[in-house]
Amino acid sequence: MVFGEPLTKRERLVLEAVIQTYVQTAEPAGSRALSRRFGLGVSPATIRNTMSDLEEKGFLTHPHTSAGRVPTDKAYRAYVDQILSAPADRSGSPDPLQTRLKQELAEGSTAIEHILRRAAQSLGVLTQELGVAMGPRLDSVTLERLELVRISAGRLLVVLSLRGGVMRTVFIEVEGEIADAALAEVAVVLNQRLSGLTLREVRSSIGERLRDSGSGPGASVLLNIFVEEGEQLFESALAGDAQSVVLGQPSVLAEQPEFAGVESMRRLLTL
Repeated sequence: MVFGEPLTKRERLVLEAVIQTYVQTAEPAGSRALSRRFGLGVSPATIRNTMSDLEEKGFLTHPHTSAGRVPTDKAYRAYVDQILSAPADRSGSPDPLQTRLKQELAEGSTAIEHILRRAAQSLGVLTQELGVAMGPRLDSVTLERLELVRISAGRLLVVLSLRGGVMRTVFIEVEGEIADAALAEVAVVLNQRLSGLTLREVRSSIGERLRDSGSGPGASVLLNIFVEEGEQLFESALAGDAQSVVLGQPSVLAEQPEFAGVESMRRLLTL
């Protein structure tokens, strides 16, 4: 475990034990309880001294003089960093939590909004915590297909089909009516040169990618609009884009020890 400053093996083990105990019980961890529960191989007195050292280093604190210790923000940050950077299991056995989560997500719609909702709910059920799922920003999502739809003589609708089932639309004003054959030709060129790129890549390089397309006169007029205004058009498609954050079932929090009291639950419900 990497904590940002040197810790002995004993300090790492004791710190992990304190964090796990406090997360599961919402009560300060005492040296005797840690010794009984985790079998750290040392006496309660040694654990107590180690906890004092960790407190001096800013990883633990205690509510009052006679209480056990609780983790600080520094301890949680170090613990999370260690989990995220832990090497993958090389035993060849699949993680049962990951396996079940993949099964849950494989069922039903593949639209990003539905996947996020199912992911948050499944995480909550599997961990008995509040599941949180965060989707990608749209500018990092891949364009799969682009369609041009005539709305009126001088107005077209650009339909962007993005990976994950997300759809975005943009209106384009044109001078005069564009022939159906020209619309089809432009759609082919756009898909050939833009599909498979992220929207960020499309916005930054659309003009360069569409130049010298060798299209006919009717198609060239419309392609020139994409060359000259493409960056702004795709920018408008991302208007209001914000990274989606979806929460699972908040009711699982009622099972957590820190919300066992009526007052604690009341504060939770007012959030």
